[in-house]
Amino acid sequence: MRVIIKPGAILALGFLIALTLGGIAFLNSAGKSTSPEASVTQQTNSTNPSTSSPSAAKPAAPEAPGNLLKKANWNFYMEQEGRGISTELSGGDLPAKPAYRLETQSVGKNPWNVGFNNKLVGESFTANTPLRLTFHARSPKKALLTILLQKDAAPFPHCWKEYIRLTPEWKAYSFDFKSAEYTSGEAILALFVGSELGTIEVAGFRLERMP
Repeated sequence: MRVIIKPGAILALGFLIALTLGGIAFLNSAGKSTSPEASVTQQTNSTNPSTSSPSAAKPAAPEAPGNLLKKANWNFYMEQEGRGISTELSGGDLPAKPAYRLETQSVGKNPWNVGFNNKLVGESFTANTPLRLTFHARSPKKALLTILLQKDAAPFPHCWKEYIRLTPEWKAYSFDFKSAEYTSGEAILALFVGSELGTIEVAGFRLERMP
């Protein structure tokens, strides 16, 4: 049997084949985005955050020359029934820095059961070495501050001691006295704040050798 294909049928068949091939090409290209925004987003998301430059840290404030009291050596402590908390203060209304708030929340049997001290690491003294201590202090309820320079070993003898009834306003204090003989690291400046409940704020402690 002989099949006769008319010219019109050939044209229709060719059109159908072309339409089919065009649809396949369109489907293959639909899965690939050519959007510039998509490309930028992919590059942004692939950035490694760990490669970014860290911000420069602020350098620590230098210690005042001649001051025997180093900021790193300040230590707040509690013992027996004494309880309290210390906080370093910041702000523009302080008379000096560093500044600290010492809160006594529960008193012990002795004033030294709540305290704040600074061990004179690396400093030795011959007997009768002239010293000067300066600082600022205040207390809203006029708390009693006991301050002394003593040997950091039992029975903890002191060469100088002072009792100060503080005022609600900042007040500057200055004391001249002479030390006992201390080998390196034996001396410690001690503040006893466990006499009564209350808050004491101190600022700008400076201990220096005098001519």
